[in-house]
Amino acid sequence: LGYESMNLSRNTDARHDLVQALVGIGEVFSRKQEYTQANRYLREALLLSHGLGFLHGVAISLSFLAYSLHCMGDSTLAAQLESASQKLRKEIGVAPATPASLEKTLRFHNELKVVLSEKEFAEAWSFGENLSILEAIEMVAQSDK
Repeated sequence: LGYESMNLSRNTDARHDLVQALVGIGEVFSRKQEYTQANRYLREALLLSHGLGFLHGVAISLSFLAYSLHCMGDSTLAAQLESASQKLRKEIGVAPATPASLEKTLRFHNELKVVLSEKEFAEAWSFGENLSILEAIEMVAQSDK
């Protein structure tokens, strides 16, 4: 269904819908632990969201990329991108959609805190909070994962 939605969105130039389809496909690949594939779709969603000025899409894409990168072993970059995502969500007034979403987010943050030392986590989080959207996108682009 994700691919069908992606193809329909591309064929009808429904770019906001395309972002949602790309994020959805990325999330499915992430759940299947196919992180390289997930990142491919999530990067495209991030770049498209940015080009559209769709800040909610940017925030969601950054967050899913952060989780995927964490699962691939780059927890420092993950904490930085997640922090940038959370900052952007606050700026645009987007809260987790459901209690389950909030719980999932808090669980992810706790995983990052377990993997990184308290100091490393605090430094990475602070660094991410100070990133501009363009800087966060550049960091994603420079990541080799």
